Amino acid sequence: MLAEVIRRKWRQVLKDPLLYLKQFPVIIGQLRHFGKMEKEYVSLGKNIIAHEGELLQLDEGYRPYIDYIKRNGGKPGVFNASFADTAGMNVSPEYDGVAGLWYVMHNGRKLYYKQCRPDEVAGAYGLMSMEQHPLSPHRYMRDGDSFKDMIVFDCGAAEGNFTLDVIDEAKAAYLFEGDGSWGPALSATFGGYGDKVHVVQKFVGSKTEDEYISLGEFIRELISEGAVTPGQDTLFIKMDIEGCEEEALRDMEELFQSGLNMILDVCVYHKKNSEADIRVILGDRFRISVNPGYMLFICEGSGMEFPYFRHGVLRAEKIA
Repeated sequence: MLAEVIRRKWRQVLKDPLLYLKQFPVIIGQLRHFGKMEKEYVSLGKNIIAHEGELLQLDEGYRPYIDYIKRNGGKPGVFNASFADTAGMNVSPEYDGVAGLWYVMHNGRKLYYKQCRPDEVAGAYGLMSMEQHPLSPHRYMRDGDSFKDMIVFDCGAAEGNFTLDVIDEAKAAYLFEGDGSWGPALSATFGGYGDKVHVVQKFVGSKTEDEYISLGEFIRELISEGAVTPGQDTLFIKMDIEGCEEEALRDMEELFQSGLNMILDVCVYHKKNSEADIRVILGDRFRISVNPGYMLFICEGSGMEFPYFRHGVLRAEKIA
């Protein structure tokens, strides 16, 4: 992982030495961070291999991931599957001088990024490509999905790639992103969609205060304004909010009990017990399934607890 990061940065340095000379202290800091995390990943890999027997006794489905880690010198990644080796690796970011931003051509459209160097953009797009690969447990869309006339709520939007992929079919989209540094990039990406796309610079949480917003309150307000019609509109809610999924869903209890049509794609890998807790919160009001396969939330490093591997995204479809 660290070696690939260094190779990617070096290729970009050769293309534009002056840009990287100015950014040299930042680059050194980033490489030190990656080096520190590399040690954490090695430690995590040792833990996984040491508990191989127990893991396979629990779930034989872990075997290909453990084998991949072994082939990779004992160093795990997020996905530990062959699709992750090449996804997004050949991307060539372009610079928009008018917007003052780097972008990547994504499915024929410009997807803008907040990062100020092309290697950072390439790295971010590469990770996103791995996450949304057809074989990834982190993928939001499934084969056969249609978003025609749905109202999309993209919670944890970041660069907005999910909304960009579905916006032509959707009736409207609301992107929630509390990191204000994404604002210019999102405006550049969706500037041509007018009132069909709304960017809300808030984090989704359990209540509306400070930099957080209650999605339940937000949807109820849309209903009162006539922008959402219960029994007629279908809401598609994609939720990747860094471990706050449970509290945000508990806050939506009233809406779950209503006649509102909705489909949820919720990330369940941020905490060890997230999937089990979210299944309890949703109860029998939803038809629930998870994407096949497992991933590692390697941000936890060696602190990850057995059984380490977690499902990525849970799909919940409201039962009328």
